[in-house]
Amino acid sequence: MPGLSETVQEVTDFVKEKIEENEDFIIIESEPEGGINGVMQKVMGDITTASAGRQAAVGGVTGCVAGYLTNRVGRAIGLSLAGTFILFQIAQHKGYVKVNWTQVKRALTKAKADARINELKLRQASFTGKVRNFIEDNFFLSTGFMGGFAVGFFF
Repeated sequence: MPGLSETVQEVTDFVKEKIEENEDFIIIESEPEGGINGVMQKVMGDITTASAGRQAAVGGVTGCVAGYLTNRVGRAIGLSLAGTFILFQIAQHKGYVKVNWTQVKRALTKAKADARINELKLRQASFTGKVRNFIEDNFFLSTGFMGGFAVGFFF
């Protein structure tokens, strides 16, 4: 998959080509200027072209916020799932809920097979390769994010 700079270059070449051929075409922007992304783009610019220190700082701050939020949301989700499981077990024990464990086992086996198929499809799509390329291309941003995420998660 081409990088952002390669894609920008391809689009620029295409537009120049069409202008030289005097063909009519319409350029459609993918997102409005006034949104949060537009504001962030104006404030931050393209962080991947910034200095190593700025990339590490931005990665660290965003990672810290993401880790903190993941920790807080994860706790809430864990508590709600555990509470639901306990209530379900009490309801089953009291006879309010009857579970067909054979059917549950079949459903779990089918879900496990589907998960393996989906995992193979993801490997073919090379998602991990794309992530690896991003980390290699933006080393300081990525390491800053990972360090900040760890700090935020344990904060």
